[in-house]
Amino acid sequence: MKKYSKNHSWLKLEDDGTVTVGITKQIVEMIGEIVHIEPPELSTSCNLGDEILALEATKSVSDIEAPISGEIIEFNNELEDNIEIVNEHSEDKGWLYKMKPHDITELKALLDSNQYQDFVENS
Repeated sequence: MKKYSKNHSWLKLEDDGTVTVGITKQIVEMIGEIVHIEPPELSTSCNLGDEILALEATKSVSDIEAPISGEIIEFNNELEDNIEIVNEHSEDKGWLYKMKPHDITELKALLDSNQYQDFVENS
């Protein structure tokens, strides 16, 4: 089950307790085609709201904030060779990074898919 932030990130809790994080197709549409990603530093601890990485798009540069606190453990290295994956498949194989959450209960504060759709439609 995915959860969503109001900053247009999605999170998926994996069976091993890690969380996969990506961006929604809505933000890709808002900022334009992504042409470069500045990857996060691995083994870095972050708090909710910390800037994790930067997306350079045709319309702007956007900083992506941590939707929960945790430790960055992996970056999707496929994006370095094929950035189009994030533009075309942002909500699955175009994921950005994985993290080990500090407090799994922070996921409860995020939106489910219906709440996120309502947020997008009313923003």
